[in-house]
Amino acid sequence: MSRTQNRPPTRLDGGAEALLAAVLRLMPKFTDPACHGHVDLFDPPGEREERASVVRRHEVALRLCADCPCLDACRAWAATEPPTGAVLAGRITNDLMETA
Repeated sequence: MSRTQNRPPTRLDGGAEALLAAVLRLMPKFTDPACHGHVDLFDPPGEREERASVVRRHEVALRLCADCPCLDACRAWAATEPPTGAVLAGRITNDLMETA
């Protein structure tokens, strides 16, 4: 037996690594999005987060989206995502799809 057959795998072949790579290939490539570095503002409400805190975060996120150079491309991508209560592409993704 060769040495290479006795050593444990050093990376995943297929499996989770391949799945992640496939998902990332499908993600849009944005140049200088306004949300960069501020992703926590866009998150859906936390389990124990007060509504007023969520509203404040989302208001800031919506203002960032309003001036974002990537808004049109982001909206095209966001239209394919399920509603989560997060801010995506200048909208709060819930059943009503509130608009900024």
